[in-house]
Amino acid sequence: MDSLDRKLLEHFDGKAVRKDLLHRIKTGTNVPTFVLEFLLARYCATEEAAEIQAGIEAVLATLQDNYVRPDEANAAQSKVATKGKHRFIDKIHVNYVEREKRHWAALENFNS
Repeated sequence: MDSLDRKLLEHFDGKAVRKDLLHRIKTGTNVPTFVLEFLLARYCATEEAAEIQAGIEAVLATLQDNYVRPDEANAAQSKVATKGKHRFIDKIHVNYVEREKRHWAALENFNS
């Protein structure tokens, strides 16, 4: 890692994304790039190999527990029904209904 990379990590902690790690994880998962970039910036913003490995494991564990894939919508809905609540990573579409004066949100992969 050169001096510019170190300065980026120092001054933009939690915002710099290592693209080499992104490409390494992206090949094994079916997750949008922006989700991986967010998680990598959060868990892997360092240059130490042990911390990067722990961060990659944290990213993969977070994806396993929280990312909703379209083909697993029923399993995610079942998890919410049994636990009462659960934190998911999904794309949200929000619409404002003028006559009701309310916003309605729909989770894309969760099918709700």
